[in-house]
Amino acid sequence: MNKEGDVNPSKAFKVYQYSLPLNFNPQNTVLLVIDMQNDFIHPHGILGKQGLLIDGLEGFVKRVGNLIDLCRSKGLPIIATRHIIHQNQQGQAVGGGLWVEMRPFLKTEGFRQGSWGAEIVDGLPRPDYIIDKTRFSGFFETNMECLLRGLKAETIIFSGVATNVCV
Repeated sequence: MNKEGDVNPSKAFKVYQYSLPLNFNPQNTVLLVIDMQNDFIHPHGILGKQGLLIDGLEGFVKRVGNLIDLCRSKGLPIIATRHIIHQNQQGQAVGGGLWVEMRPFLKTEGFRQGSWGAEIVDGLPRPDYIIDKTRFSGFFETNMECLLRGLKAETIIFSGVATNVCV
């Protein structure tokens, strides 16, 4: 920023959404990619098997990938979240919260730590950091705040799936 508080135009990063330019300083900005996991997006993931996928997700993955590439080219750290459901010895969900209550099939499968379904979908550039979460929020009982403070983040760009719930 210059003395007047304006972003230095040579370092400004422009994003166009709804034809409105947004300017911010990439030196203190991060990209947060929410839950771009196989169980959310892939047709063979748990939501796909339950008939809960939305058409056109392949194009969505490509667009998020392009955003990741653009942000990385500007030096922004890329943080991804993964929704994880822990399970007991019998494979039953433990502490799954509202998500498991809303989707009873998650009591026995889906989003399990270490599973293919819990992994970030193929086709996306790998993030710099991954935050696993057991609730909708990427902040509740995670180390997200600590990471953002360490990165000196003042601006967060949000992208991904279920952002209407998880952001």
